[in-house]
Amino acid sequence: MFNINYYRKRNIIVGIVTLVCAIFLIAASVVEQVLKLPISLTDVVFASLLLIYTVSKFVRRRFFTGFIWAAFTFFAAEKNIAVLCCIESGNIAPNFAVFVGALFLGWGTSKIFRRSYGGFNFVKINGMGFGGKTVSVDACDLDGMRVENNMSGYTLNIKNEDSYMGDATVYICRNFGPVTLKVPPSWHIIEKCESNTAKVYIREQNGMPGEKLYVCIQQNYGDVKII
Repeated sequence: MFNINYYRKRNIIVGIVTLVCAIFLIAASVVEQVLKLPISLTDVVFASLLLIYTVSKFVRRRFFTGFIWAAFTFFAAEKNIAVLCCIESGNIAPNFAVFVGALFLGWGTSKIFRRSYGGFNFVKINGMGFGGKTVSVDACDLDGMRVENNMSGYTLNIKNEDSYMGDATVYICRNFGPVTLKVPPSWHIIEKCESNTAKVYIREQNGMPGEKLYVCIQQNYGDVKII
């Protein structure tokens, strides 16, 4: 029951931005030739590539990284924007202020939406040996949680479900033992399998999806149950 709506929406947004960047490039070349303005097409291409990459971060809700790359996009496009706005100095805003502002925006939005640069909410659970363990994980810490289970069995229970904001991604990878993830019944599970030979069982979904939980299963050779 692989749900591809999320990927379609993400790809559509990035595709639209790519088309807009192509229009900007054509328009910039026309402005340079017709109006004889000192537009740098190299900077336009570079800024366009940065913009596409920046948007790809935002649609994945990687806000900290997105704002940092947005600042670099502004730096690449600043001189051309200044030319169009008839700013002779070529500087629209101090680079230091823009970069620090991007840091603050990224940090603030990451806290609000439970996302963070570099995986500050990253939790690694590594099972070793031939026994079995039951672990309780707070719903607030789910996003970015990585489960690596070697020759052992793990059962993960989710607590404090009322605090869950939705759209978290849990990674289960390089697993040579059974993993059971117990998800609150009102949540909607979206499976993302990548290069795995695991036996995956996911409970029957309700007709009306609730809060979404993405489960990414990578290079997995064990049994995974999500119930």
